[in-house]
Order: sequence, then structure tokens, then C-alpha cells
Amino acid sequence: MTKHPSLSYFGDTRSQSFPLLLVIGREPNTSLPIDKCIAPYDFRDHYPKGKFWDNAYGLLAEVAGSTCKQLKRLCIKVNASPVIFANALPIGIENKVPDKRSGRRSVAQGAEGHITFIFFQDELIDRVSMVIASV
Repeated sequence: MTKHPSLSYFGDTRSQSFPLLLVIGREPNTSLPIDKCIAPYDFRDHYPKGKFWDNAYGLLAEVAGSTCKQLKRLCIKVNASPVIFANALPIGIENKVPDKRSGRRSVAQGAEGHITFIFFQDELIDRVSMVIASV
């Protein structure tokens, strides 16, 4: 992948009809440019132990009386997930970058168009029952 998507889903989620939880972070931990597109994520390959991802899955699992690991196993089994991800800012900043504020300020004006793009992706957004913003 040469770009990071604006909105991400797991497996066959896009072709299903169950309700979704949209989790919005500040920016992704990546140096890749952000692309205005929807694309799948796969926590097995790219982010097997991503804290942000695990927190989202863990929160949902806890509400359902399960664990993060059990929920992820179920998602793998059915090749779909109730959790979709987006970010508030249209840039990626790797965790190793010490001064993230300057990067964030540089795109503050572009954030509105980025968020508008995300919330106009009706095929997924129409299924969102809850949004969690994590900063």
C-alpha cells in the first residue's frame, strides 16, 4: 500500500448490513500520505498489537461481555467486523516524531474537507450506530 485510506473496514464488512462503530483517531501512525478512499484494514498483518486498534476492540468486547482477543477471533472467523476506523486529520505522523504539533497545525485547515469526505461515505456511514473520537 502506497497511501493510507481515509476510512477503513475489515474483511467483508463493506458488503454486510450489520451496525457499525466508527472509531476516529487524531492521525494514523504512518508516514504514508492519506488518500481520500475507503479501503480494508487487516489487524492480523499490519497492526497485530496496535494499541489504538486494541483499545477500540477491547471497549466493544467489554460492553459485549467478551475480550479483545475473543472479538478479534470472531471477526476473523466471519471475515467482517463491527469496527471501522478513520482519523480526524488528513496526515499521518509516526509515533517516533517528537514534535507532532507543527504537523497537526499545518493541516488544520484541510481537516474539514477530510472529515466531510469520511461522513459522506454513505454505504458505511449510514450503518454507524455510534462514533467514538479518541484524541
